[in-house]
Amino acid sequence: MKIHQLPMGARFEYEGEEYVKEMAALAADQAPSCSITSPADGDTVSCSVSIQVAASDDAGITKVECHANYQLVGEKTAPPYTFDWDSREAANGTSPLYAVAYDSAGHSTRSDTVLVSVSNPRINGYSYTVTNTAKVLLLKGEKF
Repeated sequence: MKIHQLPMGARFEYEGEEYVKEMAALAADQAPSCSITSPADGDTVSCSVSIQVAASDDAGITKVECHANYQLVGEKTAPPYTFDWDSREAANGTSPLYAVAYDSAGHSTRSDTVLVSVSNPRINGYSYTVTNTAKVLLLKGEKF
């Protein structure tokens, strides 16, 4: 028996019948797609920030991680891929955000980096959180 290797999509004839080497069946699994949909690059954020990630894959997403300032914010194994980040943990100024999606075939993709401008109120070196519950106003100051 003689075996001939053919390029993807090649056609050949054998005993009067035409055969097509299927490109889709032979194609390797693709890496997932991953992007941060909110906040947008250049947005100004403060306090609690909702980070929304879009991820998809032909083999299925197994996990999505979210990172802010190169620190893991959280991970999810099912949509929606929404993460809450307390931007008060970052210094005022530019902070990078990115996400990483993993698929069931073992591939991963890192999103493009989104740069946000963190602008949290600071008074005399303290960051303040105001909570209004049951008609009681709580003011908590933290030194940074």
